[in-house]
Amino acid sequence: MITEKDITIRPDSAKLGQPIFPTNSAEFVNSLSHYYRGELSRMMSWRDRLDRTTNWAITGVGAMLSVSLSSPQSHHGVLLFAMVLVFLMLSIESRRYRFFHVYRSRVRLIERNYYGRILSPRDAIDPTHWMNQLGEDLRLPVFKMSHREAMARRLRRNYIWLFLILMLAWLLKTTTSVLQPGSSGIIHSTTELLNNAALGYIPGWLVLICILCFYGWLLFIMMKHRASTGELAYGEVHVQAQRAKRKGRSGKALGPLRDLSLCALRLAHRAWRVVSARSPCDLVADIILLEVQLNRRNRP
Repeated sequence: MITEKDITIRPDSAKLGQPIFPTNSAEFVNSLSHYYRGELSRMMSWRDRLDRTTNWAITGVGAMLSVSLSSPQSHHGVLLFAMVLVFLMLSIESRRYRFFHVYRSRVRLIERNYYGRILSPRDAIDPTHWMNQLGEDLRLPVFKMSHREAMARRLRRNYIWLFLILMLAWLLKTTTSVLQPGSSGIIHSTTELLNNAALGYIPGWLVLICILCFYGWLLFIMMKHRASTGELAYGEVHVQAQRAKRKGRSGKALGPLRDLSLCALRLAHRAWRVVSARSPCDLVADIILLEVQLNRRNRP
């Protein structure tokens, strides 16, 4: 039995086999096909992780809104905690999106330069260019984008709507007398708003400044990283909804946002039921009417 010491001292005693490379076109196609399936599987695995994080964030937002707007005794700090929780989900999803983008770039590199040329051979592309690019990426894998750029993309996709819903719910909680314990009148001044926004020993004006700075920072990140780089520069798939709308194809690009907007409408009606004194029958009729209108708009 050859030990590690023998291999180190006498390397000739252990004859290692040479790696077997493709020797003809059939073997190359077979190897590339198996490699493509493996990269596609890894890409879909990371894509599934992205969807899970988004589902967790939406579920958390719905639960926090139900707790905060269900009774006047619920503190508005629940909504602030929900903002922190959603930001944590955004950070986790941004990290996962960076890994997903690495594998998606490899898959799209093969699809664009190999399978695309098989189906449409009119493009004269040097095969050594993309093969060398893929080989270097396999030898030394690197991220294709920064963490902030990934965060900006996920904000534009889903999370900005969750943050806006939480912001509107927090304003509703702090400015509506019905949702404040012991309040008997309608808020008419900024002083009352700051008193309601206070969080323990933290004054209301400091809480309001922190929220404005946080949302301003999110808006700054979204505006700074608006350019479509990498694989997004080659097509409209995974491009933000604003760009697809300008090209007249917003019907398919805004598909996930319709479900999110419908969820937001339902949560808003839940809050309105607490604030207003309307009967449940009227609220059910309004919800049914809104859903019918949304279905009519979504029809091609």
